[in-house]
Amino acid sequence: MSRNPSDIHREFLEAGGPPPASTFLLSDGRGGAAQLTLGGYPAREWHAAYLPGAGFGTTLRWASPGLGLEWAGRKIWLPEDPAEFSALPPDVLLESFDEDPFPRWRYRVGESRLEAMLACRHGEPAVVLRVHVFGARPGMRLLFRPAFSVAPPAPGEVALQPLALFAGETPHSRSVHGHGEDAHLEVLHPEAETVRGPGWDHAPRVSGHWFRPATLALALPFGESVRDFRVSVSGVKFLEAGEVVEAGVRRLGELRGPSAAEASGGELLTRSLDRFVGRDAGGECRLFPWLPGREAPGLRDSMRALPHALLGFERFHESREILAGAAHQVHAVLLPEGSAVATDEALGPALLHWILAGYRHAQIADDFDYLRAEQWPVWMELIETIESGALAALRFRRGPLLLAPEVQGRADLPAHLELNALWHSALRVMAESAARIGKSELRADFESKSRSVRHAIREALYDPWRESFVEPGAPDARPQVNATALKALELPFRLLDLERERRLLLRVRERLWHPRGIRLVEPGGEGSAGDEAHEALVPALLGAWARAEWRLGPLGGPTSQAMVRSRDAAGPRLLEGLLGHACPVLDARPPFGPHPQANPEELERAHLETDAETLALFLPQAHLQRPARETQV
Repeated sequence: MSRNPSDIHREFLEAGGPPPASTFLLSDGRGGAAQLTLGGYPAREWHAAYLPGAGFGTTLRWASPGLGLEWAGRKIWLPEDPAEFSALPPDVLLESFDEDPFPRWRYRVGESRLEAMLACRHGEPAVVLRVHVFGARPGMRLLFRPAFSVAPPAPGEVALQPLALFAGETPHSRSVHGHGEDAHLEVLHPEAETVRGPGWDHAPRVSGHWFRPATLALALPFGESVRDFRVSVSGVKFLEAGEVVEAGVRRLGELRGPSAAEASGGELLTRSLDRFVGRDAGGECRLFPWLPGREAPGLRDSMRALPHALLGFERFHESREILAGAAHQVHAVLLPEGSAVATDEALGPALLHWILAGYRHAQIADDFDYLRAEQWPVWMELIETIESGALAALRFRRGPLLLAPEVQGRADLPAHLELNALWHSALRVMAESAARIGKSELRADFESKSRSVRHAIREALYDPWRESFVEPGAPDARPQVNATALKALELPFRLLDLERERRLLLRVRERLWHPRGIRLVEPGGEGSAGDEAHEALVPALLGAWARAEWRLGPLGGPTSQAMVRSRDAAGPRLLEGLLGHACPVLDARPPFGPHPQANPEELERAHLETDAETLALFLPQAHLQRPARETQV
């Protein structure tokens, strides 16, 4: 995908510089990533030309490429922040950006052109910067002054002080070390003249204080030439730059996407989701929730995203590995020392989503032998622990059936609709699985429990007169016309009869649906007055909406028609507008105007769950099998 070379610079300048959402995203398959604006510079604190994944012994990142040209006594540096981009000299112009198939931006500098391309070496914490110069004049030199900074610390880690960095050098490399760290970042480069030694930039940048190990000058031949720079964690055996690029092109060409999604832009999301799949520093297969970022993979994010991120593309081996890793996490939580501290409110839904994801894997991959041998024993252990009340994140608060988490020692929380809807579906999955793996004697027991939970939900969390879910504990038990209802309606087993669920989904559509996301509560409604955050749009919930409407049958009307038009006609443009990071290239002009309450963090940062949920708009849901609908009792 490419941008119009004649318009790109003018559009950016009219917008006051490239908007933060106009970025590209590249990953190395080991939790590391690159994210910069289409002009090749950072504009947000998490942006970087390369940030290694967690666990590789360094917290440093390559903050900015630091490229320029020198000729006739004049030095021209390419911009390294939005202010510098807006103040470029008249004879310096950003001409184009494209991904063919890697991010590549080109500047015109006088009568010459400088093109830069980034390509990660997939499977290793390493990246290549290939610089192509066209129309070099006699005596022209390429300038290279890479900038490094300390990445934001992961939870529980202590950030390095900015001054605790130092540089090393050889004729063909520079390295940056953090005091006390096991590894460092190394830059391999052609032999060059050192113009300036290591030093710090005087003022902090958007991504922190920048340290430059050197400023190098490389003589250029007349006309056209290429120079390669390679940045990696120390100890990585690096391939030649050409081999890295060729291997990357071949791998991207082999990525399998559903053919039915090609016409609607779904193949772009196939590539987008692939960026979140990789192996951690220990070699375990993982889904990484944020890129770039150093957060540990989240169980809830991984389990919600797994069906669309991997199963829809028949990457069953990786799915099995991720489920096995999740089983180890769950087992650790169930140990006495683990359950005592498992008070995170998000843990309960994560554990139940894990059961649903495991069943989806067994269905789609026809892999019930794996379910029987590896998943079922831990499922049973989890169910028994929940029923015994030993897990703080999942305890019965309102009678013997309805669950609510214990948060910060508070044990009197009302029953939680999403949590109990998941509990009902998990019990139904246990019943269905028991029948498939030769444990029919347990099926009737789980079916009886699921019916009892569904009845309790109808009695305590549903108002039949207003035909809406309610929030127990509220003064008037107000109707739950908000995103929680949608999360209950998307699950594979119904809580209400079909017509009542369809009417409730219609109410959600009328009050919460927007082309750029789902509102958390109806604007101006009860519970939202004076709280603008409650009216924020959540793009990820569009996927939940798509699954709910598919499960309950098309509702028709203008909303469904708008979704179909957006998906089938404006596919890639819709993706660019919804998720700046979702497509290989982010569009500076989304098809829908930004909503005033849209959450900028959700719209600008690359997030696994958001991408995977949005894919539900583009994939035909029949492509992912689901549990058979139950016979209503």
